[in-house]
Amino acid sequence: MGGDSAAIESTTPSYPSVDWTCLDEEYLKKRHRTYQSALFDSTHWDDWKPRDTDVIVATAYKSGTTWMQQIINSLVFKGEDPPGNQAISDISPWVDMRVPPREVKMPSVEAQTHRRVLKCHLPSDAQPIYPEVKYIYVGRDGRDAFMSLANHWKSGNDNFYAGINGAPGRVGPPMPRWTDFPGLDESKWFDLWLTKGWSTLPWEEDGWPFWSLFTNMESWWHLRGLPNVLFVHFNNLKQDLPGEMRRIAQFLQIPIDEAIFDKQVERCTFEWMKKNGDKMAPGGGAFWGKDAKEGGKVFINKGTNGRWRDVLTPEQVAAYEAKAAALPESCGHWLATGEFLPGDIGAKLVEGKYKAPAEGGAKDGSSKLFKPLAGPIALTWPFDVCASCNGRPTSSKSSKSSSK
Repeated sequence: MGGDSAAIESTTPSYPSVDWTCLDEEYLKKRHRTYQSALFDSTHWDDWKPRDTDVIVATAYKSGTTWMQQIINSLVFKGEDPPGNQAISDISPWVDMRVPPREVKMPSVEAQTHRRVLKCHLPSDAQPIYPEVKYIYVGRDGRDAFMSLANHWKSGNDNFYAGINGAPGRVGPPMPRWTDFPGLDESKWFDLWLTKGWSTLPWEEDGWPFWSLFTNMESWWHLRGLPNVLFVHFNNLKQDLPGEMRRIAQFLQIPIDEAIFDKQVERCTFEWMKKNGDKMAPGGGAFWGKDAKEGGKVFINKGTNGRWRDVLTPEQVAAYEAKAAALPESCGHWLATGEFLPGDIGAKLVEGKYKAPAEGGAKDGSSKLFKPLAGPIALTWPFDVCASCNGRPTSSKSSKSSSK
């Protein structure tokens, strides 16, 4: 980008050590890293009081977050509008976003009396993981997420930047505008997104000016064998929305009423969500485009995959694939395809071969859902099922350490 590069703060990656081999219940309940930027603040989760009916929708970004929120709310509210006909960002708030401030947001979250569906864009080690709470991680090929993110960034208006950059308590520099960099297009930005991290997140090596999709994806991948974590892929939602909604309902223990199921599915189609974009977009769409009416339709953009093929060069595609190849093999494969490799614990979950501990305790009668390892081991890939840990992921093949 020539002269533009001077405006981009360099980072010195130094990944904090997180003990991914320890999935003890008390360890998981703690935040092990703090994520703060103009956009989000992971300390908001410190004020969260979990309920055993809570559902957390976790994604990196632009991977089907709003789609999953709508799916769960359609199941919870039986295909009807939520109480007060609230917008999805109100009924299902992004907890770690800096606005509204935590002293406003968290009391409103606590005041909700229905089944809560909360959104997060944090890695799993930057927020507490409780065994009684359900977590749904939604993934998407990073190139497709990137194209959707470009639309999101380019379309932000004065309301968007005034909100995130002007709110008190911002850590680090303001979020830049797309227009701050003359000549910037998707292809030029892709190189930065793939190789630059944000200055307040020095352990990340990509994602500028947001955060790392790869770090986020890998952090949740460690938890894919836990009985309260479900992985859902954007591709599979597009290919079989009714089937995936049934799988999600089963995970959330929500009975399917066949008399209304078609209506529940209809409210989760791209066409319905686009038509009702003002209810789907945060702030009713006021943060994108010329006005709220346009903003909702800008936020619910195209819902398609593969647009990157007309934007990225063969060299850029190769660079992305090399980055994805640095993920654990099973993780990179799932991110690209939505399919678990044969033998992966995720595949065993899908096949129904994994049995979670019975309600009330683990197989040995202890009260903990996740048992600690008998002794320390190095983080290795791929994960295998550990019979002594009730199917909790552990490992047997060494190729990657827990510190970078």
